[in-house]
Amino acid sequence: MKRTSMALILCPVVFVAVATAQTALTNDDVVKLAKSGLSEEFILNLIQQQPAKFSTDVSRLVELKSAGVSEPIIGAVVRKTPPPSPLTADDVVQLTQSKFSENFVLDLLARQPAKFALDALKIVQLKQAGVSERVISALVSKGSYRELPSGTEITVRLPVIRRVDAERTEFAGK
Repeated sequence: MKRTSMALILCPVVFVAVATAQTALTNDDVVKLAKSGLSEEFILNLIQQQPAKFSTDVSRLVELKSAGVSEPIIGAVVRKTPPPSPLTADDVVQLTQSKFSENFVLDLLARQPAKFALDALKIVQLKQAGVSERVISALVSKGSYRELPSGTEITVRLPVIRRVDAERTEFAGK
């Protein structure tokens, strides 16, 4: 009876101690796991369940790919720890030249709040660097703005609002 009581008391204590002793997964851990022969499904579940301290800037994603980590695993790493800064067109070139699939790049673009300013010359450069037309189209569709040089003066004209009566407002302007 005493042993059973003691086991019931110690079991939660041991569980809490093991749970708090888990260290956060890192990029290096993911590489070791991938090279150890563990299944992709096991590693994906581990990434989802364990605390993590992943570095997910583009250069680190390229390092993972170069080390033989699969795109689904790299995708799980990115979902767990989104990249610290928005993608640039140069990042897209780097990913493409590192042999990331078109779908991986498109998924990464869809998760990013970035906007791209692409002129015809930049589009041609992207194509010459091996970026697919689907990815370029995604970049163009996110590029709904044009950046003005610092110090550019702009004029803003607002309509003059004239109150006609309590229920109707008219805009007076050109």
